Amino acid sequence: HFAEFWTRDFGWCVDSLLKLGYRKEVIRTLSYALERFERAGGIATTISPLGRPFNFPCFSPDSLPFLMHALNAANAKSLIQKHRPFLQAQAELYERRVIDPETKLVKDKKFSSMKDGYYRHRSCYDTCVVGMLAKELNKAKIKHNLPDAKSILMKHYWTGSYFLDDLSGKDYVAGDAQVFPFWTGVITDKKMMKKAFISLQEHGLDHPFPLKYTPYRIRPNVIAQKLFAPNYEGNTIWPHMGLLYISLLRKIDPSR
Repeated sequence: HFAEFWTRDFGWCVDSLLKLGYRKEVIRTLSYALERFERAGGIATTISPLGRPFNFPCFSPDSLPFLMHALNAANAKSLIQKHRPFLQAQAELYERRVIDPETKLVKDKKFSSMKDGYYRHRSCYDTCVVGMLAKELNKAKIKHNLPDAKSILMKHYWTGSYFLDDLSGKDYVAGDAQVFPFWTGVITDKKMMKKAFISLQEHGLDHPFPLKYTPYRIRPNVIAQKLFAPNYEGNTIWPHMGLLYISLLRKIDPSR
């Protein structure tokens, strides 16, 4: 029942697909996605089996970043050039939809991103993908005015031993907030990664398997998920995020 194209998920696994020798298939997939997105007039989280883009459950700040990451990882220069006006327009639209022009933080509104069943106040994850997008747009030579996500993360989210999940004032250790600053390459300090991962481990987010979003159950605030999956994206285990965590953990603690 997940027969769609998911922009975010493809961006997670594109590097591995390329290492396995599937560049031709990756290029064909990206060509398909870009054609459908441009025809629809925007980049979305998902494309249905009938080829119709849609956002689930609403616009996500990570769709354009992961699409650009996949294009650059595949060295798809011809596709970038073919769709350059569209990608440039999407970058400009992204800035208007995602970035608060006064604070330069991500806007405090409901976005579909990691933990799409929850409303988070300017999440760490959303800030990370803004930083990733800036890097990917630079690689593709697409103009932008995105803020410096690294300085924002250090000023507003880093506690000295872990990253805050969002700016709501709630203080807990969240799995995605410890993984994505490093996985996106916005933060490269391995000493910080080690501290963040120790905090993650101390709160049991990698036990019995990686990785949980939170150390305890939090009820989602999307109605359908409240009714049918009350612990959705709480302290349930999400292996897709766990694999990203493991790929980073190897660099600082291979024995674990």
